[in-house]
Amino acid sequence: MLAALRAHENRHVQIARSRLSAMETALRGLPAGDFAAAWEEQMTALREAQDAYDDETDHGQNEGVSLDLSVVPEETEDEE
Repeated sequence: MLAALRAHENRHVQIARSRLSAMETALRGLPAGDFAAAWEEQMTALREAQDAYDDETDHGQNEGVSLDLSVVPEETEDEE
């Protein structure tokens, strides 16, 4: 499971690096007045790419990632 999680998260890193390269190209040389809107467009594209990957993989579950979040904490002496 850890190998699958690592692979899934590494793909997120690859997506981010790819989008950051595209962002650099899109933003370089823009007039200051156009920068904020272009930045928001690029950040939206980055979020959409990351979300699309998670949708495609069901947040990694289709790749073997599964996290059991149903753990119940044990009582401590202070709670008794």
